[in-house]
Amino acid sequence: MLKLAIFDLDGTLIDSDLMIIDLWRLIYKKYRPGYRPTTRKLLSFSGPSFDDSLREEVPEVPSQEIIDLHNEHFDELYESVVAFPFAKEFLLSLKEKGIKLAVNTNKMHLLSEWCVKHVGFGEDMFDVIVSCDDVKNVKPDPEGIFLAMKQTGITDKSEVIFFGDSVFDIKSANNAGVKIAIMKSPVHALPEGTKADYFFDGFDEAMRVIK
Repeated sequence: MLKLAIFDLDGTLIDSDLMIIDLWRLIYKKYRPGYRPTTRKLLSFSGPSFDDSLREEVPEVPSQEIIDLHNEHFDELYESVVAFPFAKEFLLSLKEKGIKLAVNTNKMHLLSEWCVKHVGFGEDMFDVIVSCDDVKNVKPDPEGIFLAMKQTGITDKSEVIFFGDSVFDIKSANNAGVKIAIMKSPVHALPEGTKADYFFDGFDEAMRVIK
């Protein structure tokens, strides 16, 4: 019996692809002028933690400088961020059944809370939000899933399902020993042969299956 549904944010509940592309274009323009990354490269930053990506791409730049750049362009970056179709309806359908809802994201906590409200989910939709600054080890480590279980009082892994869109989400769920449902995306291709308990084209389909 399902008692806890844990969700990734970017690429799963919210469509933030344009924001991610625009943010990294700003970063490259300022710190690696002349570099022209492909769209595929830019979209690859949806999944891993922002800090890890910064260490890889601009290791010489203090993280606070990047945060300042992000904040300077905050409004224009986030105006394109929206919830995926039927995401709110699916969340409400689970909530009505008494299923606890959690977020486990590699985003910072305050930004995660802001995004949840910004896309219209409201302040009370989720019982728990676990972000990168709430754990020592981010996804694909299972620490975030275990923390969400602890904070919602769920101890049986068979009663938990994780909804994600990336290999980081799959590995995290597998490492935790919980079910994994993948929200398929036309722009985030998974490796051939990727295995999951469920693959959904959208939350309307998930609503018909997960009960």
